[in-house]
Order: sequence, then C-alpha cells, then structure tokens
Amino acid sequence: MRRILEDHGCAGSDLTVVFAADAYVHELNLKYRGVDRPTDVLAFAMTEIARSEGPVSTDEAERVLGDVVISVDRAGAQAVRYRRTLDREILKLVTHGVLHLLGHDHEREDERRAMRRLENRYLRQLS
Repeated sequence: MRRILEDHGCAGSDLTVVFAADAYVHELNLKYRGVDRPTDVLAFAMTEIARSEGPVSTDEAERVLGDVVISVDRAGAQAVRYRRTLDREILKLVTHGVLHLLGHDHEREDERRAMRRLENRYLRQLS
C-alpha cells in the first residue's frame, strides 16, 4: 500500500485495515450508508469522521487517513466466484478501500473506469 500512498502524496499517513465477518460489515453498512446488506469493503475517511463526530486537527486528519473494513466472508465468496486466490481478492479490496480513503469514487461511469484502472495498475505492481 506504500506505493499508493506515495503516489497520492500521503507517504507519511496511516490507515487501519479491519477484517470482519459479514454480520459486522452488514451492521456498519446499514448504520452509515443506510444499505441493509453486507458488502465487500467499506472505507471511512478520517475527514468524513471528523465532520460527523467533532473536531479533529487538520494535521491529524491528514496523517490518519481512516479505516478500511473488509468482509472476509465476501472476500472468500468473491475469490471463488472470480477464480482468484483469497489473498489476491483481499489485496484487491484493500486497494479499493485505500483509493476511497484518498478521495477516489465510482458513482459515475468515468469515475468507475478511472478507479478500476488505478486498482489494476496497483494490483499489477503489488503482485
């Protein structure tokens, strides 16, 4: 992940990766996104958390990017579905989550394509 952070000017930043069961990710998805189902990866950027939970210094928000939460259950199912190793699928999901923390999104088609290109580029570099 160091390469991704360096490329985005965040080499000195920290983030947390949490590996959880579907039930917990489902709970987070419902609570924070209003979506009543589990998902494979969630990203909670520190700048968003700071806005919703009170003041955090600018230095802290820049140093701590946030949290990436991976559903190990979803990762396992997707690894089988897409014929990847579990390690490869988890690497893909962590990469996706980190890109979200860095401000990338995939709401629009052009954003989706750009984010997919970045994911694939970093996955090639990290493999």
